Amino acid sequence: MANFLYFSDYIKPALNKIRFAFIVSGRFLKILFRWRKGIRLLHLDYAKKYQFQNSYLIIRYRFKNALWYKFKYIKKTTEKQTIIFNLNNIPELPIELTVYGFFRTKTFDISIEPEFYLQTASFKTSITRLYEIELQETTINMSIAQPITAIPKIKVFHPKIQVKQASFNQTDFL
Repeated sequence: MANFLYFSDYIKPALNKIRFAFIVSGRFLKILFRWRKGIRLLHLDYAKKYQFQNSYLIIRYRFKNALWYKFKYIKKTTEKQTIIFNLNNIPELPIELTVYGFFRTKTFDISIEPEFYLQTASFKTSITRLYEIELQETTINMSIAQPITAIPKIKVFHPKIQVKQASFNQTDFL
């Protein structure tokens, strides 16, 4: 939310609109002197399937004689190579790309579908049968000048292990 007392909150949007107008007017003058003024698709590439709901969509596009591009309900831009969208912030699918040219428009639908779904139910890990450890006997042959007859007793302590762990869901591991 813009603060009404800050003058800088009004400058940046105004400068962005002026920059947009300069880019569009420069492209307009460039197209004005061309023989063929129609919008022509050079390439439009994007992934048809995405991994999960938290994925990013990368769209690579290139058009000839385009002034600006509008992604419906998302963004209006003059970028003409690559754009990246977070799928969480896209209000509706399929995405509609409208290309504006020299008194012409063309519309393209970008339809994508999820490849995998996450089940976000909570789960908890548990460790069982920790106390069963097998020890193997080994024999060592040594030659000592004076053998020791008294062998000290070796005690093995089994401390109690407690693991305090919070519950996780599958998205925490991604």
